[in-house]
Amino acid sequence: GTDGDHAVAIIGRKKVGGICHYLLRDNVNEPCSSLHQRFIERCNNGHIWLSESELAETMYSVTYLR
Repeated sequence: GTDGDHAVAIIGRKKVGGICHYLLRDNVNEPCSSLHQRFIERCNNGHIWLSESELAETMYSVTYLR
């Protein structure tokens, strides 16, 4: 995994124990390979659920598409 500049899409949302979790899709040739090392084992075929706090601490820019 790398910690470089990388874009993922948020494709889902759910609440677990009152905490929002977001489903991210990683669209690189090797799914999950570009995620932060601590998340790779939780990734499933390019999809990973992150809690709101995990997402907030790992992102620096957001683009909304309507």
